[in-house]
Formats: sequence, C-alpha cells, structure tokens
Amino acid sequence: MCTIDVLINNAGILKIHSFIETPEEDLDLMFNVILRGIYFVTHPIVRSMMDRNQEVIINMTSKGGKEGVPGRSAYFASKGAVIEWTRVMAMEFESYNIRVNCLCPGIIETEMGRKNLNDPIEIESCVKKSRIGRLGTPEDVAKVVYFLSTEDADYMTGQSVNIIGGMIIH
Repeated sequence: MCTIDVLINNAGILKIHSFIETPEEDLDLMFNVILRGIYFVTHPIVRSMMDRNQEVIINMTSKGGKEGVPGRSAYFASKGAVIEWTRVMAMEFESYNIRVNCLCPGIIETEMGRKNLNDPIEIESCVKKSRIGRLGTPEDVAKVVYFLSTEDADYMTGQSVNIIGGMIIH
C-alpha cells in the first residue's frame, strides 16, 4: 500500500469577469476546481494521514486571495476561501500532527501566468512592482514547497505564505 506523507493541492482555473458580469457557470467552474478539488482530494487522503506522524498538506492559492483586484472577483473569492480553509484544516488536524499551510504566489511564469499577461506593458508593470525585479518562476515556488514539506518547517501550520518577489511588504 502506498502512503502519502505530503499532499500538495494545486489546481486552478481563471475566468476573468467583474462581479456583476460573472456567469453562474464560470462561478461554479472556479469553485468546483479550486475548492471542491481540494475537498475531494484531501478528504480520503487525510484519513490515512491521521494514523501517522508529521504529515503535511500544502494548498496552493494566490496573493489575490489576500488582495483581490477588480475583474477577477470569483477567482479571488475562491482563492481567499482556500486561505481560510487552510487555517481551519490546520486547527482540525493539529491533534494528528498534520501541518497544513498554503502558498500565495503572485504572477508566476507558467502557461496560465503567461496567458493572463499577454500584454508586454502589463508584464513590465508586474516586474516593476517586484522588489526582486522579475516575475516568479515555478522553481521559486518549488523551493518553498520543499521547505514546507520538511522538518525544517515543523513549527509552521495554518500559514499563508506569500511568494511575490516583495510586491507586498507589511
């Protein structure tokens, strides 16, 4: 039997609409992929994790779940729900020593990221907002996923970690 020590929930779909223009079908699609996807993958796996020690769940979300922008209301609402769900899961699973965190990347150079930044001026604007001076890469995200998956992060749970090149500094 295969055991899962680290579960990474990473699914997303983006339909760009303002709140008032969001068709119900697109709302359902985004919430089904993003939230129900986490539920249907995590629910059966977490039961087996409860019997073991030091298990990890990482939910991928978006910086937009913390600070939405006009024109993407349903997407950012679903990503914000992932952040809160992560916090609640961390509290519910803490007695089983299951750590649950989420990652909140900004614009990452992926197919989805490039599709949403098809305007060179918009890309340049994002790069200027980054204190690092570039867009994020999948490797940038993978490094944080790796860290959260190890014992080095065993004091972290219920956190939403920004990976945004310094775009928001509190």
